[in-house]
Amino acid sequence: MIVVVGGTGRLGGQFARLVTGQPAVGHIPRAALRVMGIALAPFRPGPARLIRTALVQDGVDLTFDPRGSRARHPWLPCTPVGAVLGSSPMPELQ
Repeated sequence: MIVVVGGTGRLGGQFARLVTGQPAVGHIPRAALRVMGIALAPFRPGPARLIRTALVQDGVDLTFDPRGSRARHPWLPCTPVGAVLGSSPMPELQ
């Protein structure tokens, strides 16, 4: 099974606001990510790889237009992120 979460806009920010309850979501500057990714590599390679991955993802446009998929598969449900989190079995996400 493949589940695609996406669409137009900033879904990551919407998801983070729903989870944290904070009105604004912080952002780590790219320069800080570079320094942390290099500095942590000898001591904590796993987190260093995650930081470098975050750096790559921050520089790439990951948005997509769901209209093409919706046109090919109109029977598939389109559920907003808020509705998914509202039905989560994890109370901290509701």
